[in-house]
Amino acid sequence: MTTAPASSRRPPNDVEHVRLFLESVAEYRELAEAFPLPATEETIPAPAHDHARKWARVVRAASLRKFVLGEGDNVYLPRVVGAAHRLAKSHIVLPRQDQMRDSLSTGLAMRYYGLERSPDDVLDDFLNGTLLHTDYGRRARQTGVKGFEIESSLHEWTSAAEQVLTTIHRMVAQAVVEGRLAGMHPDEAPSRELWPPPPG
Repeated sequence: MTTAPASSRRPPNDVEHVRLFLESVAEYRELAEAFPLPATEETIPAPAHDHARKWARVVRAASLRKFVLGEGDNVYLPRVVGAAHRLAKSHIVLPRQDQMRDSLSTGLAMRYYGLERSPDDVLDDFLNGTLLHTDYGRRARQTGVKGFEIESSLHEWTSAAEQVLTTIHRMVAQAVVEGRLAGMHPDEAPSRELWPPPPG
């Protein structure tokens, strides 16, 4: 990757933007391997004593935010697909930026506490009320809520977010492999399959 000043928040161009995305997804997969979940989870939520599974979901969800909730983040998927389309030398199979944004806003709603709440709010309750800080109000909002409601919400949302990320990553990587993105060499695509192959 091109060396950039430490103070630079944004990639200097679309090529670096796509590279940053591919690197970030690879790092997410490393994290997911470090915090594994069963390939198929027949019991939702995790048994009360299965703290490892509970916190694996929380850590994964927190790490997925930048891809699907962080509108100002460089690897927010609508930003990524916008950069890829601007680099496209020929047709690529990838949603438009506005389609991606609409899909995220309608397809990843989280059902929580019996109400529709913003996924960002739910995750902030964990991050700022429990995991990173102890914000009293956010922690109190979780008091009295049944554990299965929280964990089921996290499970469903994380699974859906990973599926969206998997799909977009495969599309972008395929465009790189096929040489369809200007300024990028096919060798820059992931050197190994980062995701299990799709069923069927």
